[in-house]
Amino acid sequence: MLYFHLGHKPLISLAEIEKITGHVPHRESKFLASMSDTPLRENMKEMGSITKISEYAGTIDAPASLAKLIGPGLQEVEGKIKIGISLITDDKDLRFPDTLKIKRILSKDYGLSIRMIDPIGKNRELNSAQIGKNKLINNPKGREFNLIRQEDNSWRVTQTKWIQDYQMLSKIDYERPCADGKNGMLPPKLAQTMINLSGGSKHITRFYDPFCGNGTLLLMGQYLNIECAGSDINPDIVKEAETNIQWMIEQMDGDTKQPQVSTEDALDRSYAGYSHIISEGYLGKPKKSLPTQEERMQEEREIHKLYTSFIKQVAQTADKGCKILLCVPCFQVKPGRFAGITKDILKYANANGLSSMSISGQTSITYARTNQIVGRDIIFLKRS
Repeated sequence: MLYFHLGHKPLISLAEIEKITGHVPHRESKFLASMSDTPLRENMKEMGSITKISEYAGTIDAPASLAKLIGPGLQEVEGKIKIGISLITDDKDLRFPDTLKIKRILSKDYGLSIRMIDPIGKNRELNSAQIGKNKLINNPKGREFNLIRQEDNSWRVTQTKWIQDYQMLSKIDYERPCADGKNGMLPPKLAQTMINLSGGSKHITRFYDPFCGNGTLLLMGQYLNIECAGSDINPDIVKEAETNIQWMIEQMDGDTKQPQVSTEDALDRSYAGYSHIISEGYLGKPKKSLPTQEERMQEEREIHKLYTSFIKQVAQTADKGCKILLCVPCFQVKPGRFAGITKDILKYANANGLSSMSISGQTSITYARTNQIVGRDIIFLKRS
């Protein structure tokens, strides 16, 4: 049994799991999903919205019983062993396990030299950096165990087998030579997730990003070793994308495909020859405060014109069967609620030769944090 630890937008995580595995996962809780009779495959390790994947290890009656579950299997390991524990729960009142008690039992009953790794501060889960830096996976002297409280008050135990590549994602996010903090930037994890929602490395032959900006989607295409290309109407931004692409080649030690970028108008080019179009278009002007209803409606009209013109061009020039995944802007209208032109865009697309494709049973999924002014509606289309 595999357990997928979901990101801060669980619906997007569930959709990504379904696209990558071809199976609908079972929702265990707000941030956890499971899948039986499925081994951990390499392409699962390409997911962007999953924080980690763990494997069923057993069921215990109390957290202290973890020592009895894992102790026998650790006795053949020589030297100090690092053990990390994460508490997976939506219950904020549930106390974190007494890790010192677990350590004492492992030391006394099994003769083991143990160092416990606890979450930082008030957190109840280890983050990817803690797991990676302490070598708690792919290491005989390291383990991370996840404790999951069940309805009958028993505890399901899983052992972490994979974590996100936090080092590379952090580099792309913060160390790339050219970033656009003024206009905002597509998060690398979301870019990776968008590629996977489109089909991932297993199904994408060649994708195109017509609003590439400084190249986040293209960099993630390089990371996943997928052939891709892109363009932007701003020649200065295209130069930044080229610089970032060369930087990424160095990070990957040359073991990746090199995307081609050019200065082009997305509304005046052909999209023939690509299996997929994946892009985040114009999200509107940068905002420091919520726009008035009049300001929002004015901007929505401008954005609607851009996206409908783009969709018309795709419908006229893309190959039959080409799949298109887009981020369309939506705006916060009240705390935690976003609205926009997505339904109108979908209606226009459907009337002009592009059919809607399901994303986990929905025609669109919103990616936004509650404090954001502008969010993203992800839509998936296919050239009929």
